[in-house]
Amino acid sequence: MKIYPQENSDGLTALLEATYGSVKFLTEALPGDRQMDIESLTIAADKYPKSVATNTGQPDLHFIETLLVSVGWNLNDDVFDKHEVWAARHSPEDKPFNFQHDEADIIGHIVANHIIDAHLKKISDEQSDPPNDFHIVTSVALYKHWENTELQDRMNSIIADIPEGKWFVSMEALFDDFDYAIIGPDGKHSIVSRNSTSAYLTKHLRAYGGTGKYKDFKVGRLLRNMVFKGEGLVEQPANPKSVILSGVMPFSGVKANRDIILSNEEKSNMSENSDDKLTGQLADAQADIQRLTKELAETGVKQLKEEITSLQTVATDVQAEVEELQTGLATANSELEAKDAQLKESAEATTALQVQLDDVQAEVKLAERVNTLIGAGLSEDDAKKRAEAFSTVGDSEFALIVELTPKAKVVAEVEETVAEVEEDIDVDPAATQAAAEVEPSEDANLSVDESEAGLTAHAKVCADVSAYLCDEETEK
Repeated sequence: MKIYPQENSDGLTALLEATYGSVKFLTEALPGDRQMDIESLTIAADKYPKSVATNTGQPDLHFIETLLVSVGWNLNDDVFDKHEVWAARHSPEDKPFNFQHDEADIIGHIVANHIIDAHLKKISDEQSDPPNDFHIVTSVALYKHWENTELQDRMNSIIADIPEGKWFVSMEALFDDFDYAIIGPDGKHSIVSRNSTSAYLTKHLRAYGGTGKYKDFKVGRLLRNMVFKGEGLVEQPANPKSVILSGVMPFSGVKANRDIILSNEEKSNMSENSDDKLTGQLADAQADIQRLTKELAETGVKQLKEEITSLQTVATDVQAEVEELQTGLATANSELEAKDAQLKESAEATTALQVQLDDVQAEVKLAERVNTLIGAGLSEDDAKKRAEAFSTVGDSEFALIVELTPKAKVVAEVEETVAEVEEDIDVDPAATQAAAEVEPSEDANLSVDESEAGLTAHAKVCADVSAYLCDEETEK
């Protein structure tokens, strides 16, 4: 809240700061079998605002409906303007409900609120233009059941004592500014804005130690920009004057110039002294500007130093983290290099083992082929030579070689036999071939000499071998 130089000169700074932005007022709590009556909302000064306690049947909640605030001028000279109250009509919802103004001792909460007119009829709160006279009613849910025995006994006592009128509901409203509500000797209502030229009226307000009057004018505090903070359950105060009674007087003032409360003499004196007063105010303002500028510069430097220190701390921490990460990275790289070396050694060992395995498999295969050739009729030496000669061929090609091995053996044996015969008989090879090609006839001379017999035997062997080989090829 802004405090003007005149209020400071009047010694009100501490009081304004101490009471900054809040006002408390009470409403009485009544039992559930009482109904809210019209008398509770009248302006009679000897009545408190009444509230109705109800219970909707939920076993763990006890509900009370409290008349929160009424539009108008109350007996403490606080004025609730209809537009300000209307703007704050939803602010009580969801606020806490405490015990004896202890914010840590929550015994319930405000669940809803609604608007009623002077005849207790509920009206819509959605209309844009508020009525001249209305009231805000809040619904509060008290927590009935507690695990703590002491707290349970306390709540039972509270609910039981409501019919005795021992409990009140205290609401606190927050605000950040106020104006002056004025009622003249003629009963006319006016509103004077609070500013540097009208701030001398603050010391006359009852909220700040005044009488509530300035000359023949009644002066009240009209709250601006307010919200309802919350409610608390309190005992009936020993001093009734500390309670804001239900007497609420309608107020419908409009903005007016402060001159309405000044006499002609005061206006003349004010005109004469205005220059000196403004000069003094200007000097005070300039002094305040210099002081605030210096404080701002000092504060800025201090904040800058704090920010630099904070950033340096952060930079140090970050550098430490970077170094730690770099160390971890170097360790990881060393481990990776070691793993790579191990993998390389393992690959080389695997290659060597594969070579050995290939050699063993080749030897095994060669031995198997040798055995196969031996089985086909070759001698062990011939089989080894034949297997080594055809070691690079595939299994299908080697199978064909094995299949032809007996024939090759027969041919070799025939050739060996022929060679032996040729050694025994000196035969012309050409004649032998010709003899083989000559078919014998029935008329041929069956009488031959010994040389002719040898020739015939040789030709027969050659023919038999040729026929055998031809037959095999034909079958394929």
